[in-house]
Amino acid sequence: MKNILGSTKLRLVVLVVISLFLAFILVIGNQRQEIRQRAATSPIDYTQYVHMVQGPGAPNNSDRQVFMRYPLGRVGLWSRDRGEIADSVTRGVRLYPSVDQIVNKDTADWRNTITANPSQTDITYRSEVAAKGSTVSLTVTPNVSIYRYHFNSVSSYAAVAIKLQETYSSSSWPNNTITIVDNQTIQATLGNSNRTIYYYIKFNMPAAGRGTFSGSAVTDGSSSGTGDNMGGYLKFHPSTTDVTVAVALSHSSMAQAQQFFNNEFSDFNFATASQRLKDAWNAKLGKIAVQKADQLTKQMLYTGLYSVYANIINATDGSPYASYAAAYGSPVLTIGSSPGWEYVGGGFFRCEFDNGRTANELLTLIDPSLMKDILHTYQAQYDLNGVMLGNWDPYCPRCWNDQQWGFFGGMFLRAYLEGVTGVDYHKAKNSIANTFGSTTNFMYKSQYLTKGYIPADGGTSNGMSRGLEFSTDVQGLALLAKVLGDSSTYNQYIGRGQNYKNNWDAANMVFRAKNSDGSWAAMNTGFFEGTDKRYAFDLMHDPLGLTNLYGDRTMTSQINTLLTPGKDYNDYENLDQILPIYSNSPSTAQDITRNRYVPQFNSLNMWEGWWTGSDVYYTDNSATIVLAIVGLFPMPAPGAQWVITSPSVTTAVIHGRKDITIHANNNSTGNAYIFSIQVNGATYPSYFISGKSLVAGNTTITLGMTSTPSRIGNMYVTGTDGEALAASTDNNTYLQFQNDPISFTSRAKIYATKQPTTVSVNGSPLTNWTYDSSTSTLNIKGIPAGNVLVSFGGTATPAPNNTPVPTAPGSGSPVLATWDIRSEYKPIEID
Repeated sequence: MKNILGSTKLRLVVLVVISLFLAFILVIGNQRQEIRQRAATSPIDYTQYVHMVQGPGAPNNSDRQVFMRYPLGRVGLWSRDRGEIADSVTRGVRLYPSVDQIVNKDTADWRNTITANPSQTDITYRSEVAAKGSTVSLTVTPNVSIYRYHFNSVSSYAAVAIKLQETYSSSSWPNNTITIVDNQTIQATLGNSNRTIYYYIKFNMPAAGRGTFSGSAVTDGSSSGTGDNMGGYLKFHPSTTDVTVAVALSHSSMAQAQQFFNNEFSDFNFATASQRLKDAWNAKLGKIAVQKADQLTKQMLYTGLYSVYANIINATDGSPYASYAAAYGSPVLTIGSSPGWEYVGGGFFRCEFDNGRTANELLTLIDPSLMKDILHTYQAQYDLNGVMLGNWDPYCPRCWNDQQWGFFGGMFLRAYLEGVTGVDYHKAKNSIANTFGSTTNFMYKSQYLTKGYIPADGGTSNGMSRGLEFSTDVQGLALLAKVLGDSSTYNQYIGRGQNYKNNWDAANMVFRAKNSDGSWAAMNTGFFEGTDKRYAFDLMHDPLGLTNLYGDRTMTSQINTLLTPGKDYNDYENLDQILPIYSNSPSTAQDITRNRYVPQFNSLNMWEGWWTGSDVYYTDNSATIVLAIVGLFPMPAPGAQWVITSPSVTTAVIHGRKDITIHANNNSTGNAYIFSIQVNGATYPSYFISGKSLVAGNTTITLGMTSTPSRIGNMYVTGTDGEALAASTDNNTYLQFQNDPISFTSRAKIYATKQPTTVSVNGSPLTNWTYDSSTSTLNIKGIPAGNVLVSFGGTATPAPNNTPVPTAPGSGSPVLATWDIRSEYKPIEID
C-alpha cells in the first residue's frame, strides 16, 4: 500500500511540475507573439517616453530610484541610495564594484549619475568611494538581473562584491550562506525560519581571486560564509576592464535558479537581452498609442503605464498557489502597489484597496488576456485559503488572512461584461459570496450584514471606511449574480448596497459612525487614513445616490473644495474628480482633471503621496493618470461604465479587445473643456459609454474642446446607473439612449434646457420622472432595459438606437436576457 501511495504522490508531483512548466511556457509564448505583432505593426519606440529615474524632488522627496522588471516577469532590479538590489521582493542581495580594496558596503549612496530607460540603466559611481568612478549597466530577463561593469582607475585588482543583508527594515535574513563554487560561479541563499531564497550568480569570465567578508572582517581566499551582514567577492586582473554578472533567482531551489540562468542568459549577450526587454516593453506600452500630444503628456502617460505593468509579478516559482493557478491554465500573476510594498515577510503583492478602482479596470480594457490570468490567480488564492483576500502575499498562505474583503464582485463583473473569456464566473461569484456571507468570516462578524452598518462599539477598527466600501463590495457581488442568473444571491445582497445610508447624518451632512444601539458615535471616527471629509464620496457604485444626499450644488462645491491643487490623493479619492458630472457640473470635473490632477505628475514621479520618502512607481496613481490623460474613467455604476472627460492627448488609440480612438479637436492646455462629443461620427449626447459597447466593435470618440466651461448640447445624459450602450439627439425635439440597467431597472439624470413632453421605453410610456427647471435636470427612475426616448415636442420621429446588446462571454444569448423583467422576481429599485 505504501508503494502504491508513494507512486501516486510521485505522479501528482510530476503532473504539477509539468502544469507549472506549461503555464510558464504559455505566458512567455504569448508575450513573444505579442512582441512580434507589435513589431510588425508599430515601429514606434514608446520606451523613450518612460521616466525611469523617479523620486528626487517634489512631491515625495525620496531617494533616486530606478525599477526594472521584464513585463510579467518575476525579478525586480532596483537601484536605490543603498545600492543596486538584485531583487526588490527579497531585497537582501546587493552587488557593487570595488577597486583595489574590498569593503562591506554601508548604506551611503555611491551613485554619481544615473540614466535609464525600461531596457537599460547606466550608473556612474562616485570617484571618492571604493568603486572609484566605475560604471554599471543593468538589464533584466524574467528571472535574472544582469550587471555589466566597467572598472576605472584600477591598480592592483578590480572586484565585484555580493552583500547579503536585508536592505530595508522589511525582510529579515539572519541565516544567509554564500559559496564560491568556482572562479565564475557563486551560489547564495537568503534564509530565515520561514523560507530560503536561492541565487545562482554567474560571471562571464574567470576570476583571479576570491574571498568573503563578514562585518568589517575580510578573509581573502575564503570560499564560503554564513550569517548576516556578510558576503563574498571575485577579484579580477587589473587589465580586466569589463565583467558581466548574471543573478538568477528562485524561490524553490538552486537548481531552478540555475535553470532560469541557462534558459534566459547563458550566452551573456547583454545587448540582446536589453533589446528583448525593449521589445517586450514596447509591446505592452503600445497598447495605448499616443499619436498626438506634447512631450510631457506622452512622458506622463507612458511612465504611468510602465509603472502599472512593472508592478505585475509572476510569482509562480515557489508559490504554494502555483498548482491551483495551473489548474486554470494560468501562472500566478498579481498586481502589487509599488516596489516599496512588495516584499516577502510582511509586505503584500496585491492590495485591492489600492488597485481595485482604476488599475484592474485599465487592464481589463487594454489587456483582457492578462486580466484572465489575474482573475484566475484570485480564484487560485481562494481555492487554497477558502476566503478571497484584499491584501495578499503569494508566498505566505498564513499572511493577511484577516483582509477578507475587496471590490471582487465589481472586478469580475466588469471583466464579464467586457468580454474577458476563459474564466469560471459562476465559481468566482460563489467564492465571493462565501467570503462575504460566511458566519466565520470578517464581513459577517463585523455585524455589517445583520445591522446594516459596522457598530463603532463592536470591536471592529476603521469601521466607517470599511462599512462604506462594503456597500460597494456587496453591490458588485449582487450585480454579478444578476447577470449570471443567480436570483438568490442577487436578492440577498442588492439592497445591502444601500447600507451606506444608515451612516448618513443628515443634520451634519456627513457619514458618521453609529453605536450598536443605533445612537451616533463621536464625529469623524472610524476612518482609515482619512477623515469624514475625505471619505465623503467613497461610494462609487452609487453616484446618483450621493447627489440625492448632498444635492447637486453642495456636492459639486464640496468636491471642488476637497480636490485643491497640490491635493494628496489617497486610493479612495482618485475617482472623486469625475463625480461632478453626476451633479450636473461636467466642467468642474474637467477642470479638476486637467488643471489640478494631471499637473501633479509634471515631475514624472508616479508617487504615492506628498510626504517625504513616500513610494514612487505607485500603481494606483499610475493607472489613474493614464486614464485621466486619455479622458476615460471607470465607474462601477453599474458594472462596466466608462465616463468621458477632458483628455490631455489630442489623439490616442487604445488597443484592447477592440480599438478605441480618442480624438480631441483643438485640444491644448488652455482648451480643457468639452463642448461636443461624437461617437463613430455621430453626435453623442452622453458623458457615459458602456464597456460592453467599447468591446463590441472599434470605436472613435471625437471631442470638441474649448477654453471656457461648456455643455455638450441642450440635452444630454449627465448621470446614469445603467449601462449606456448608445445615445443620439437632434438637440431640439428628442434625446434617446439605449439602456442596460444590469439590475432590473436603473435611473438617469438628463440635462435639458426645456421640460420634456413624454418619456418612453421601447415605445411604452414611463411616468416615473420629474423635471426641475431651476437646474435644468430631468430625473428618471425605474428604467428597464431598452431604448429610452425623451421627447420635447415637435414632429421628429427618431429611428431607435439599435446597437446590439453584446453577448455574454462564452454564450450565444444577450447579457440582458438573463432574466425577464416580468418574471416572478420583484424588481428592486435603488433610490
